[in-house]
Amino acid sequence: MAVVDWLMSIKPTPKPALESRRKDGRGFYHNTTGRLICPVEYDWSNVQANIRGFDADYTVTTDSWPRFFI
Repeated sequence: MAVVDWLMSIKPTPKPALESRRKDGRGFYHNTTGRLICPVEYDWSNVQANIRGFDADYTVTTDSWPRFFI
């Protein structure tokens, strides 16, 4: 819940709004959280449809480093 509260405090606030009690619509299905967990080797603005569509050329694995680490 703390991460959602933190994300909702940034300006401009994420659209659609993230709710701390609901997990649907998060992860790669939300642009704000998707950008944070997108592997560093990809540019979220260019690959989000590929990742969401499970494109074999844009595989996300446990070995992928999410962008929020850098």
